[in-house]
Amino acid sequence: MEQVALVDRLEPECVARLAERREDALLYKRLATLAEDAPISRNLAELEWKGVPRGAFEDFCAEMGSERLLTRPRRWASCAPG
Repeated sequence: MEQVALVDRLEPECVARLAERREDALLYKRLATLAEDAPISRNLAELEWKGVPRGAFEDFCAEMGSERLLTRPRRWASCAPG
């Protein structure tokens, strides 16, 4: 019932836009929700941030046509993952 009370307080135009974009809103809610059952390593050393993988990032920047992004990383990974 709390959700119904909230909708009652919104402007009609806002309610209409939310109804039109309901599927998008549900997708964004799902994307923003942390999955508590995601498989992760229990080894902290494996979870440690080791830096940006240089080769993959350079390829990404080239694909996006944004060489300016190459100046952004402050820490490069020392070797390829794996």
